[in-house]
Amino acid sequence: MAPRQLHSIQVLRGLAALSVVIGHLWQVETRFLGEELTSSVMLVGFAGVDLFFVLSGFVMVHVTRTLETGSRNNAYFLYKRVTRIYPPYWVFTALMIVAILVGPDTSTERVHTDAVVSSLLLLPQFELPILPVGWTLVHEMYFYIVFTALLFLPRRWLPFALIIWLLVVALATAFGLHRQTATFSIVFNPLTVEFLLGAALALWRPNLPRWAGALAIAAGLSGLLAAAVALGPLSVETFPVFWTRFFVFGIPVFLIVLGVLQFETGTPTGVFAGLVRLGDWSYSLYLGHLIFLAAGARIWTLVVPDLGWLDNLAMLSLGVAGCIIAAGLTYHWVERPMLIATRRFGHRVFKS
Repeated sequence: MAPRQLHSIQVLRGLAALSVVIGHLWQVETRFLGEELTSSVMLVGFAGVDLFFVLSGFVMVHVTRTLETGSRNNAYFLYKRVTRIYPPYWVFTALMIVAILVGPDTSTERVHTDAVVSSLLLLPQFELPILPVGWTLVHEMYFYIVFTALLFLPRRWLPFALIIWLLVVALATAFGLHRQTATFSIVFNPLTVEFLLGAALALWRPNLPRWAGALAIAAGLSGLLAAAVALGPLSVETFPVFWTRFFVFGIPVFLIVLGVLQFETGTPTGVFAGLVRLGDWSYSLYLGHLIFLAAGARIWTLVVPDLGWLDNLAMLSLGVAGCIIAAGLTYHWVERPMLIATRRFGHRVFKS
């Protein structure tokens, strides 16, 4: 029997993607619009990435609870993870390449053979992939490969293997190995610890009273707020990285996941059901929002007169709504058909 879907996890996926969208609003506004309405503090929305990493670790352990040991099953598990990531990512990367080549004010120097190959394969590199949000998927693919290797161990060894993984990252960063090469910057990145926290949470699965869950959520949100205040004016260049990022974002989002899990319910209804649906669309939203926002802002500046902060507010509000609608359409017409097709093919190959 497959593990049941946790609706709270889907809700958090949707909120994580939406958080990253909000994090990019300031950049879109400063690039395309005049009067600045937003603030660089919105870059704290990038903590949605850290939330994704914690959720990824949790889901990997959750979905493999009932997985039978064996190389064929492990290979099928990795196949499903790979085909979940790559096909939609390739679609949006292709769109980004087209946008760069035909855009009036973008440099085509980014679109060279090495960059395209490294981006499409999600290989470690110091530069951002052509689709910028793809840098997080490089980490995800690393998580999936290592975790699949751990599945060959007896299940009772998994907690010890995760601890060893943590110690390796801690020791490597202590000696500065994470700064040496592009590959080491992924393999020994402290962001891996966020994945491990999520995995540990799935192994532990504490059953806390709801007041304790609410307290954990409040503590996590307070931590993010404190980080926003303490970090002050932000930019892409000064955004916290490595262990700093883990402590200011990773720990708070872990507390949020811990708390939200205590409110897991049966069939979602009302607003909760809508957030679950947003979670279904979260990957398309995450992959496509930069393209959607940039295209919307460019069209907006061509057809709408400059009204100062008022048209900025209207454009940014409509931009977020448009991203969500576009993500929903992309999920139903692109992402989901791809997922169904790859699942059918995988079932024939691995289950025949």
